[in-house]
Amino acid sequence: MKYLFPEKPKKRTCHVADLAVKPSARRKGVGTSLLNYGKEVAKKQGLTRYTLHVDADNRPAFNLYQKTGFRVVTKKKNILARWLLGIKEWYFMSQDLNTATKA
Repeated sequence: MKYLFPEKPKKRTCHVADLAVKPSARRKGVGTSLLNYGKEVAKKQGLTRYTLHVDADNRPAFNLYQKTGFRVVTKKKNILARWLLGIKEWYFMSQDLNTATKA
């Protein structure tokens, strides 16, 4: 996977590898609650950054991440990711946990 998503979590970083919410539970605050819980656990562990990757075509997820404080660091394309996963482009998003607030 390092060739698909070359950004590696740095020290003191919590990286969200996967987040899934059952379709019938979407738009009910579950994703927001999960992200906020992860943020609080990461802060208690002394971590300072929160990062993730998201498919650029997944607008609901992208909007959720922005709403909960993530900001786009880079937008990437990768032929291998497109061939293997069907992902044309993705965003690497991050937030500083020292200044993060709950959504």
